[in-house]
Amino acid sequence: MEMEPHFGSLFELYAKSLSQHNNPEVLHLTCVAMSELVPYLGTDHVKPFGQLLPLATNAIQILLGVDEEKACTSLELFDALLECEVGIIVPHLTTLLNLCLEVTKNTSFDNSTRVKFMTFLSWLVSTKKKALQKLQLVTTVLDVLIPLMACPDRDEDDDGAEYPDTYAGNVLDTLCLHLPAEKLIPVLYQNYIVPATSSSNPLERKAGLTALAIAAEGCCEYFLEHLLQECSISRYRAL
Repeated sequence: MEMEPHFGSLFELYAKSLSQHNNPEVLHLTCVAMSELVPYLGTDHVKPFGQLLPLATNAIQILLGVDEEKACTSLELFDALLECEVGIIVPHLTTLLNLCLEVTKNTSFDNSTRVKFMTFLSWLVSTKKKALQKLQLVTTVLDVLIPLMACPDRDEDDDGAEYPDTYAGNVLDTLCLHLPAEKLIPVLYQNYIVPATSSSNPLERKAGLTALAIAAEGCCEYFLEHLLQECSISRYRAL
């Protein structure tokens, strides 16, 4: 790329721009510009570009408070980094995951914003599953997903939009499909499904049954071999 000799100067410009916390438009456009550069990054750029990512994450947090649409567009920087063959994003997974979860459970944000961050979370799970396990972040995700699923049913005549509580099932399904069943299911079943299906709150029981159905479909062989009888008990208890 002809611009590669100038990457150092660009990185310095990005750092200065991302420090302009009182100028949301500059923060947004800087994240957009950075995302356009991602496909051209190599191993030599891991450290200097990686140093910009905490600034970009902070910029997105600022944008969430003033313009959710621009925050969602800025998040596409990290979409691009997940596709990048160079492992720039890995050291920042914990921060990114926590940001996504904070947005996911914050009901003051638009549903579309929450679903956008949940979509990124789902993709993060599917592409960085080993790092997710190594950093022991699975329970952190489940702590948000399962309670979120305990929502009342909606009228069937809604506009077909995605809702965070229903999309939580999609994220859980991604976990079940991409993480080793022997690592995920014992934790999911004992720590989340059993307490939920035993709850006196019908919405929590519904969330437990929904999680059980998703997990049983995604990890059916594990359930058949280890949890068939226990699942029948949980289902009977919840109904």
